[in-house]
Amino acid sequence: MKQMSYVTRWLYSTSHKDIGMTYLGFGMLSAMMGTGMSVMMRMELSNGNSQFFHGNNQAFNVMMSGHALLMMFFFIMPVWMGAFGNFFLPMLMGAADMAFARLNNISFWCLPPALVCMVCSVLMEQGAGTGFTTYPPLSSMSAHSGPSVDLAMFAMHLTSMSSLLGAMNFMVTVLNMRTMGLHMVNMPLFAWAMFLTAMLLLLSLPVLTAAVTLLLMDRNFNTGFYEVGAGGDPVTYEHLFWFFGHPEVYILMMPGFGVMSHMVSTYSKKPMFGEMGMLYAMGSIGFLGFLVWSHHMFVVGLDIDSRAYFTSATMVIAVPTGIKIFSWLATIYGGELRLGVPMLFALGFLFLFTMGGLTGVMTSNASMDVAFHDRIFIYYVSFFLYTLYNMYNNYTNNNTAHKGRHCANASYNNDINNLVSFMDKNEYIKMFWVGLMDGDGSMQVNHWRKKNLQYRLIMKTSNLESNYNMLMLMAKVMGGTVRISKKKDNVMWVVDSKESIKDMMKMFDKYPLLTSRKMCQINFMKKCMKLNYMPAEGGYPREAGTDWYLLNRNYKYNDQLNMINTFNLKLKNKSFMNALPEGHGMHHMVKHSEYFKCWLSGFMEAEGCFSIRLNKSNSFSMGQNDDFYLMEEIKQFFNATNSVRNSYKNFYCLEIYKRIMLNNIITHCSNYPLLGEKKESLMKFLK
Repeated sequence: MKQMSYVTRWLYSTSHKDIGMTYLGFGMLSAMMGTGMSVMMRMELSNGNSQFFHGNNQAFNVMMSGHALLMMFFFIMPVWMGAFGNFFLPMLMGAADMAFARLNNISFWCLPPALVCMVCSVLMEQGAGTGFTTYPPLSSMSAHSGPSVDLAMFAMHLTSMSSLLGAMNFMVTVLNMRTMGLHMVNMPLFAWAMFLTAMLLLLSLPVLTAAVTLLLMDRNFNTGFYEVGAGGDPVTYEHLFWFFGHPEVYILMMPGFGVMSHMVSTYSKKPMFGEMGMLYAMGSIGFLGFLVWSHHMFVVGLDIDSRAYFTSATMVIAVPTGIKIFSWLATIYGGELRLGVPMLFALGFLFLFTMGGLTGVMTSNASMDVAFHDRIFIYYVSFFLYTLYNMYNNYTNNNTAHKGRHCANASYNNDINNLVSFMDKNEYIKMFWVGLMDGDGSMQVNHWRKKNLQYRLIMKTSNLESNYNMLMLMAKVMGGTVRISKKKDNVMWVVDSKESIKDMMKMFDKYPLLTSRKMCQINFMKKCMKLNYMPAEGGYPREAGTDWYLLNRNYKYNDQLNMINTFNLKLKNKSFMNALPEGHGMHHMVKHSEYFKCWLSGFMEAEGCFSIRLNKSNSFSMGQNDDFYLMEEIKQFFNATNSVRNSYKNFYCLEIYKRIMLNNIITHCSNYPLLGEKKESLMKFLK
């Protein structure tokens, strides 16, 4: 089958990840355009007099309208729902793709023509200076007679169509595409946020479409739905627009609530406090959002009873919102807080969102709203941007984080970035890798028809997402490839390039292996490589490496012979002993160095075990064949009082269960983080 071209892939793709990335690129383009308009507005307002528009107030209004429509309909909605939703929701559901893959593609391709209409609306004639609400009669033919407002209406129609198709797709995916055993109540909060947002879109967008369609008919077909002289009422448009407009606020914010919950839980190393309460709070916010639209219209002449109702209903929304704020704070409280960049953004969000919510409670009072109506501080700076701008910050922060199994291990990088400042991240990974090799690695020398020797370094772990990400991180720094076994039960890191292995031999000189078995393997490999690849330097014949390998290969994995280097024990087979360098033991400088601490984390990743016993007590254990003295050194490092015991055929095990000593292990893992499956075990252990 002919491979798709680059252009064909992105134009016709039905992959949820590809479509998510196209949404992301489209959102970034729209954001740059909207930001440019915002900069022009701010430059104009930088001084009391007209700075750049030379008194052309219509041009300023056009910039304001274009900025608002671009940022809401072309940036935040496509990025939250289209990019984040498409990319992550199927993975969170355990689904292969979205329910309607082709519909997903169509929903995206409604947006580029909408953007063209929006840009033309800004540029044609005098532009659409109506504000993003497009209230009549300002948007009627008497005030804007050109095509600009019509083009803005067409753009809103197309974005509404895109969002409706996407919302139906999201809802069907959540309802029908969940993996076996995943019930609705057990879904992640981000998945629930997407589902509730899709419901809000499905219920509110048809009302906006109807309002805009009636406005187009008034402008082009001489109807009088909003024309007072023809018996219409412009306030009808306001009711229709704000019936969509207030749920739109939660459409923009609810995906951010889901992302926020995951960020706080991850960086506090605790499960979300009151997860069901958070779920009901999101549902309550969405439901109440449809009941409070007229608080945007307190100055149009509502009767006193309507004002009282909408004031009370608006204040009630503060209750589920407060539940979410306090649940986030309760999750942070008592957690093992890690102040990575995403967590700093989350803390900033908490402050800004709380401030924005408080100003919302203040202006929900009809009397206060009338007094502050049309004031830029309350409506634009204080309330609107406090609540929405921090959502933009959360987006930009999360744009590169946690892109699933195949995306460069952002969470592991964050762990490593929190190391002591004087340690280079790549150096930590190398030292960690040596410890992992000591535990799970294998250094293989094999022959092909007794002629050529083949060399491989292999590290094999169970096929879990955390282990896959860890090995991908190793491959990024060390080289090599990561493969999944045919039976899908193991994931392996493999290096079989001669040059790469030579480079790693030099690294083992800098960061030595510490277990006797692996030291024996590495020295056996070095001897074979020396005889095989450098015969002229040593005066050996070219076939010396193969001959020496065939003579001594039965000794390389013999447990009784693995003590030769670490503890200077005597070996009966003198010819094999002469082929290996003298043992160096574990020098006291190694035991107390940063290298040993980093090596130990890698070794714990391979050989450690965090356990929760039947009596609910915690314990940590690790063991190694033959290396009694190495286990003694680890015991002394953690100040453990337990004895290293010989559990079975020279397998020496160290088990720690006293709280003080366990705290030493936890502190060590905080400073020198685990990166794979044992990291997840530690998280459960801490809970």
